[in-house]
Amino acid sequence: MDNNQAFQDYMKNMFNINELFEKPEPLKGVRVLEVCYVLLGPAACDYLAEFGAEVIKFEGQKGDQMRFVTPYGFFWRNMSPGMEIENHNKYWVGMHLGNPKAKEIFLELVKKSDVVMDNLTPGRMATWGLSYKELKEINPRIIQLHVSGYGSWGPWTGRTSYDAVAQSMGALSSISGFAERGPIKSGVWIADWIAGLMCSIAVMAALNYRERTGEGQFIDYMQVENVIRWLDWTWLYTFKTGENRPR
Repeated sequence: MDNNQAFQDYMKNMFNINELFEKPEPLKGVRVLEVCYVLLGPAACDYLAEFGAEVIKFEGQKGDQMRFVTPYGFFWRNMSPGMEIENHNKYWVGMHLGNPKAKEIFLELVKKSDVVMDNLTPGRMATWGLSYKELKEINPRIIQLHVSGYGSWGPWTGRTSYDAVAQSMGALSSISGFAERGPIKSGVWIADWIAGLMCSIAVMAALNYRERTGEGQFIDYMQVENVIRWLDWTWLYTFKTGENRPR
């Protein structure tokens, strides 16, 4: 086959209306139940959806806060640009999992799903009877990822963490900007988006592990630890010199 024919075949497939709206193949057939709000958790599930997973997003009675955070949220059907960008390619369900009927529906879906992801306050899912231990009894192959600012254990567990907080606590802000000025944060929610990306990678690694062993698992992911991880040579510089990395 010459290059011209190969290109023509590629273009035919690219614009094949029968395949254009099909899910991508890598995670096709994987079902994810999302109990996430704001940005980090929804971004993680959005990455999985872009790889082909079926994502079902559960929102409580008041909906995801991102509906109202960015411009136009109050003026266009409770849907802001910030909500749309990390929540496409998903099915949305409005129900509070603390409600017995909602819990019953959720557990029925757990039986037929691969992943449960939440970014609620550590322990919140357990208060509803939806801890990993309880989900595993229903579906031994289930993978549950909980993401929070500081993890499910330790003195800082339960503290709220948003993007700006994570950039500060993880030291990203302290190395950003100019020496003669104070620390600044990134102009985009980078601590949320990159942590979301790493969560999606962790889920795919868990899916691969389950494929080889048949076992699901619980993943406890920390946003601030993620920021610390990708600060490049910052920590090595500090350990060797005893000084903060200069801006």
